[in-house]
Amino acid sequence: MKGMVTSVLVLACFAVSPASAADAQRTVFLGTSVPPAAGLNLTWHPGQQKYYAVGPGAGEPMFSSVYVFSGEGTELQVFGELPHDLRSINYNASTGKLEVVTFTARDGGIGAVGERLQGLFELGIDAQGLVTGSTTLALAAVPGLQGRQTMPALDSIRQELYSYSNTNLLRRVSRVDGSLLSTITLDTAAAGGALTTWFGIGFDAVNDYFVATTYGPESKALRFRLDGSLVDTWNLDIEVSQFYGGASVANGQFFVFDPARNGWQGYSFISQPACDDIDFNNNGVFPEDQDISDFLEVLAGGAPATCDPIAGCGDIDFNNNDVFPEDADIVDFFNVVAGGDCP
Repeated sequence: MKGMVTSVLVLACFAVSPASAADAQRTVFLGTSVPPAAGLNLTWHPGQQKYYAVGPGAGEPMFSSVYVFSGEGTELQVFGELPHDLRSINYNASTGKLEVVTFTARDGGIGAVGERLQGLFELGIDAQGLVTGSTTLALAAVPGLQGRQTMPALDSIRQELYSYSNTNLLRRVSRVDGSLLSTITLDTAAAGGALTTWFGIGFDAVNDYFVATTYGPESKALRFRLDGSLVDTWNLDIEVSQFYGGASVANGQFFVFDPARNGWQGYSFISQPACDDIDFNNNGVFPEDQDISDFLEVLAGGAPATCDPIAGCGDIDFNNNDVFPEDADIVDFFNVVAGGDCP
């Protein structure tokens, strides 16, 4: 038996491939009756308990749209004549204000099309949380931004803007004066050299993660730490556009724009359950061949005498995904025994 188990272990070790991406779970959908020219980002106002999303200006007279939704996803307002060519919207917890960033906010001044003011502005809302159309200039230019099209995400705690374009380089920019603080290289190579959606990135302030997306038929969300290292990848069940994409983190969820349904789809990243430990027979000795023998015996329907008399042996749903018996439990068991991570 020992020789047989060792052979199975070696085979399993060589057969294990890197863990595949988990499926992100849909949450709320923010559908609009007036589709934007492109889906930009959105934010959550905790005081108003509302979502605010933006769409860019197009042609003359270069008005942009602001979309207001309830927490349940009901469209409450489409304000279609904001006199700026917007690229992103953020809630600044330090001021309690909504802020919008325009096209070419990096340079400021007057836009060539529509002659609209450019920069970073506070957005006016009324007591009911509806957009009034008024804006107040907060930064006349934000020179640290990466390019003209960037859709910066705001870190309210650090008072920093995170600016992304079409490479894996992200810029940290001061929200106070718009200056460049530093750059961060996102390790997209760890995600297989994934090509990310241009211009937009989300920021998860709870976990200090950046969230980017890939585009095309098999779109994914990629989470990165503040140092740029990859945390994990998640499958999305919609096709994200190559440009803009609407990547946002708001109200504890990740959002992207779904052009097929004209709205922003929310997702949750539910961590995959941890695997059981490898002391399968609960005798306090591990790793050992006996754990492997007992796991295989229980998998075959047996009741090994070597299981702990009180705790017994572990169950065969080793990866705790509530699916058993399945080949994945066997692969995951041998992978962890060999020193690998729980997929």
